Amino acid sequence: MKKFKPSKKFMKLAIDEAKKAIEGGNYAIGAVVVKEGKVIGKGAQSSHSNNDASAHAEIVAMRQASKKLGTMYLTDCVLYTTNEPCCMCAGMAIWGRVECIVYGASIKDMLKYWKEIGNEQKLMPCKKIIKGYGAAIEIVPNFMRKECIILFNLNSKINKSLK
Repeated sequence: MKKFKPSKKFMKLAIDEAKKAIEGGNYAIGAVVVKEGKVIGKGAQSSHSNNDASAHAEIVAMRQASKKLGTMYLTDCVLYTTNEPCCMCAGMAIWGRVECIVYGASIKDMLKYWKEIGNEQKLMPCKKIIKGYGAAIEIVPNFMRKECIILFNLNSKINKSLK
């Protein structure tokens, strides 16, 4: 497997999407899909504002990228996301044949935060899901992690109401 070198420029765009999610009253999670150095999909988490459990930032970004490419396959694409993808988002990355996932905050970081605000959850690390499926997706964890963890606290009042 290749060793992918992530770009701060694209993670900063994902962070901008997370800030849009906050403005919409959602969890601060953002994502972008990049192919050949160009953003082809963007997504801000919008599950709460759209009453759609599937409207995670990664799903929104991958749907937009697929539409732009005219195919469900995101071959040679990189998914940048402020948080480690959940099982649904990891599953879509597998089915969409994403080449690499770059994430900031980990599932452990997210679970710790949710516990602190009284919204305990159980999530499986995306690496375990991807490995269990046998997919060859490269994972770059904890990229710009501190900047992504800061997002948790930007909307803590909103998050408490979203339990």
